Amino acid sequence: MFNSEALTIVSRFATFLFGGLLVVLVLFGVIFDEEFFFADLTPHRSVSWWIGILGVLVAVTRGLIPDQHLVISPAKQLRLVATQTHYMPPAWVDHEGSVDTYQDFSFLFQYQAVRACPPPARPPARPAGQWLTTLA
Repeated sequence: MFNSEALTIVSRFATFLFGGLLVVLVLFGVIFDEEFFFADLTPHRSVSWWIGILGVLVAVTRGLIPDQHLVISPAKQLRLVATQTHYMPPAWVDHEGSVDTYQDFSFLFQYQAVRACPPPARPPARPAGQWLTTLA
């Protein structure tokens, strides 16, 4: 609903960078057969290890890039939240896409990620979530 353009640009660049390195390593592996995959690229880290790490990084950074063709209506999304929470302040009506509404919504529902964690993961997740909100 509220996408950060800076995060999108950084994610696209990181995907391009990590994806390029991944393609180069895979192509060298195809050209030089199995010897290359198990050779140490850095001390104690083989090419296979780096391919795995780069693949994870590409997947994570691609997940941060929003779909360009996806249309999200902030009014519709906030109405869905209001039906579940039974809370829709008058200041949010007709201002669903504004920064003030985003900040109010983020303040009120900042612990949703912690509540969505399974119970054993909550103790380490809560301080991390509070630390991230103090940085904003």
